Amino acid sequence: MISQESTANVSAKLEYPACLVCGSDRREFPFRLHDPYSVARCTTCGFYYLYPRVIEGAMQEAYRQPSYYEGGACGYADTSYTAQESSLRATFKRLLHNLADRRLTGGTLLEVGCGYGYLLDEARPYFDRRVGTEFSLEGAEIARATGAEVFVGGIEQISAERKFDTVLAVQVIEHVYQPLAFVKQLINHTQRGGHIIIATPDIGGVLRKAMGRHWPSFKVPEHVGYFDFRTLSGLMEKAGLSDVRRLPYPHAFPLSLITTKFGLNIPSVLGCLKVWVPTTTVAAYGRVPRN
Repeated sequence: MISQESTANVSAKLEYPACLVCGSDRREFPFRLHDPYSVARCTTCGFYYLYPRVIEGAMQEAYRQPSYYEGGACGYADTSYTAQESSLRATFKRLLHNLADRRLTGGTLLEVGCGYGYLLDEARPYFDRRVGTEFSLEGAEIARATGAEVFVGGIEQISAERKFDTVLAVQVIEHVYQPLAFVKQLINHTQRGGHIIIATPDIGGVLRKAMGRHWPSFKVPEHVGYFDFRTLSGLMEKAGLSDVRRLPYPHAFPLSLITTKFGLNIPSVLGCLKVWVPTTTVAAYGRVPRN
């Protein structure tokens, strides 16, 4: 979570985008957030996006700050990334198990936006070689302790000649300003016949419908695009992936994080208990054509 001071600094640099997916300027505003932000819905393709938004360069600079992960992460304020480690590792273990069940593991793995490397660490038994990218220098250093090769920056830091059997982007695409170009970049780094897996907060999920504009993944100003399975799978197919399918993605959270969101206090001894919430994240995988 970006600090209040940093948010004030980046909020001075706003732009007013067209739809991130289809480029249309036709929009409605189903959710008003705090000034000056709203969530726009494209009336041409149905995609939801932040309007206005902070310019991309200012956001990338914020992601590089050492305080980014420890002020709260993954779309939820008041809980640092480190404090969520146990729940995140449990989530990633379940994800990797689901991938293995579908024969989507083995060979080489690239994770874009790897954070502190919890997923890369849990992926040791599933892949022969693990590579990650991370904007935060401190995050990349922590992730390297897993034995993975980690580059500071985005996917452009990976040599164009390097191809991977599996490419993962977990809780990343909601930050991306040009999502179609981003998925095409992922494809360019994937072996023919390899797979790309994308997971992101689900704007079509039960949690969002229950919480309305208070949904935690309306995380301003970091999250600029909001997907459901229809828009996510459509984007992946438009980029050139085939056989796009839904992937189950149950997510574990610390009990303290959930109760905080509803204004409840619980004994600290109970706060670290894991609660599985199946409807917070939408995930999909697709195959890179062989020809």
